[in-house]
Amino acid sequence: MLQAKNRISITQDIIPWFDEIMSAYAIDWVELSPKTLVAANALPNLDHKDPVDRILIATARRLDLKILTSDAQIIGYGQRGFVETLEW
Repeated sequence: MLQAKNRISITQDIIPWFDEIMSAYAIDWVELSPKTLVAANALPNLDHKDPVDRILIATARRLDLKILTSDAQIIGYGQRGFVETLEW
């Protein structure tokens, strides 16, 4: 979607590019569990409507991870102590 919206520029096929990024930055996969999906619907004091962002937040909370984001709502949620964030 970011490429389709011209927010990032990719000059090769998306799958090889994705594999390259995952390898270059030693990014690991995290399994999406049903409990995380349920938790995404019940995040305390969050009025964020984007379901993918809610899933990211729930996953970060479950695994005690930081979210690197420029999303003002997620940053504000982190500032209120509900999830750790790094502003980008």
